[in-house]
Amino acid sequence: MPESYTHLFAKELLAQWLRSRAVPVQVNQPGDYSLIALDPVRALVPRDDPQSGVYVEYPICMAASGVSTLQEPWATVPTYDELVARGQPPAYILDIAVLHFGQVKYGIEVVHCHPVPDSKISILQIATHKFPFELYQVDATWILNHCSPPHHLQMERLIPGVRRHLPFQTASK
Repeated sequence: MPESYTHLFAKELLAQWLRSRAVPVQVNQPGDYSLIALDPVRALVPRDDPQSGVYVEYPICMAASGVSTLQEPWATVPTYDELVARGQPPAYILDIAVLHFGQVKYGIEVVHCHPVPDSKISILQIATHKFPFELYQVDATWILNHCSPPHHLQMERLIPGVRRHLPFQTASK
């Protein structure tokens, strides 16, 4: 079923807000990182990531071996059609995935007419059993009613993840 313009534009706008919040930080890890902080989202992403750690339409595939794209994230995120052509249809596609040190930490579903169905939440609970992340839903109309990025996202948590410590200090100039 094709998505509505409301859903499409709200997804893109939310991703833009998250990417715009990336601030350089120093971490106790090799490499250059930025912190994305838009309450309740807080994640560390490599500065050289062209998507700033925020991916729209992020597929989650489950292999017969039990390995999922939550365990081994995509180097380049393929499209649904590319995955089907490879014989790897996704079990689920997150509207937005926010990565933290290369792993999905937040999944965000933008909802317009209906909340995320229990059947989809069940699929993600199975996928997150070994690799927990937080799943939220946010109303598309709430996003589109903002003329500028908010300081806090009004989201409902559907699956609680594991809060990970962020080993960083704000980079000083």
